[in-house]
Amino acid sequence: MKWTANKLDLVELIYALQASGALNYGEAELKDICSSFEQIFQIKVGDLYRSFHDISNRKKQQVKFVGKLEEKLIQKIEELDGYFPDN
Repeated sequence: MKWTANKLDLVELIYALQASGALNYGEAELKDICSSFEQIFQIKVGDLYRSFHDISNRKKQQVKFVGKLEEKLIQKIEELDGYFPDN
């Protein structure tokens, strides 16, 4: 797998997963999540904390990527509506 979105999108995802408690029963450290993602997606994030600072300083829509994920998933569900009949 190769990460093809920008690095800040990946940092946003890393922080969102850590904040949600979705990894290691909520005990996953940011640096460990980042290291795993760097290996999986063949990317070097660099200064994770500085990147998060850049995200938090956005003037418009601080959480862009996670919002886009939600939007695209809803769109996919709507596209597939009807392909999976109710039981």
